[in-house]
Amino acid sequence: MAALENKSGNYITPTPESVTQTLEKVKLPANNLIAFITDPTDAQSYPIVTYSWLLTYHQYPNRVKAQVLKNFVEWAVIEGQKSSLELGYIPLSKKVVVQVQSAVNKIAE
Repeated sequence: MAALENKSGNYITPTPESVTQTLEKVKLPANNLIAFITDPTDAQSYPIVTYSWLLTYHQYPNRVKAQVLKNFVEWAVIEGQKSSLELGYIPLSKKVVVQVQSAVNKIAE
């Protein structure tokens, strides 16, 4: 990992704090939760940050598969977050967790 110069001209290392600082400024659109983070302007933000994505359908013909997916996502955003840092990821903010839970609850069976 390297310290990179951000848009403010500061050299920032990728720490949980600098990455969280960047992610907290991102507004995820309610319709698809997709956002592209390009060279954030915050003075302490690490300039190369993104979320890991899970692409899903809006509707599943198989109720069992739909429920398994919902269960997995619920586990990932609650219990799974406890292992984020040790696995090299940044824990999701409470705001993002709520958005993900809302989106997964809309998946039709």
